[in-house]
Amino acid sequence: MSTRTDTASSSYPTLALVHLYPCEMSVNGDFGNFLVLLKRMQWRGIPVEVTEYRPGDQFPSQTDLIVGGGPQITGASVVQQDLLRHKDQLRACVESGTAALLVGGSFQLFGNYVETPSKERIEGLGIFDMYTTMGEQRFTGNAIATSELFGTIVGFENHSAKTYLSETQSSFVLMKSGAGNNGADKSEGAHYKHAIGSYLYGPLLPKNPTIADYLIARALEHCLGRPVDPSELAPLPEIDAHAAKAAAVAQTRPR
Repeated sequence: MSTRTDTASSSYPTLALVHLYPCEMSVNGDFGNFLVLLKRMQWRGIPVEVTEYRPGDQFPSQTDLIVGGGPQITGASVVQQDLLRHKDQLRACVESGTAALLVGGSFQLFGNYVETPSKERIEGLGIFDMYTTMGEQRFTGNAIATSELFGTIVGFENHSAKTYLSETQSSFVLMKSGAGNNGADKSEGAHYKHAIGSYLYGPLLPKNPTIADYLIARALEHCLGRPVDPSELAPLPEIDAHAAKAAAVAQTRPR
């Protein structure tokens, strides 16, 4: 299902935003990430065409920004099989510069494979060079991470999977407090071209608007075919976001 929001005499092109499996893969506040991206574009007068993609639908031919969430994929076999139908198209999207935020189960499915406790291997899209194993230990709690691109990032972890990146696969951020991908190597998520994968829930974007604006700038870049710096976006008041981040940092204990 597609909906379009237009702004009269907008100087921006219409961006194509795809929300992957909004019913099947939306837990731990995942809808908040989609909502933040949509509102920050609308507030700036950026027209948006939203596609709520569901299993069995035809995948849109034009895609500038993809958002996905979800539970661990042991409960999402229908989603996994449906994603594989579009494996080549999704890989082509990311390779062409489409921006993406994949959290939780969708992050896992964008990797090479997921291994269940019974040693069954569930095939992924192979966009992120990584694999995931399901375990019994659950990583839960507030988390703090950092990166040169985004600075300090706060979020909430709630997963029992362990994800391992290849030597050439960049992480999204590095953990300062929390388990991250596997509780051992301080990596968190994955970052390839303009696609970001993460286990940071909460949801992630309301407390970290810098990431939202990075994704919007990359989506504009994909649509316009020219570089777009986030600084080109009209500024928005971030008082609540900064306060929420400061509160999360203050309440998080090193682990």
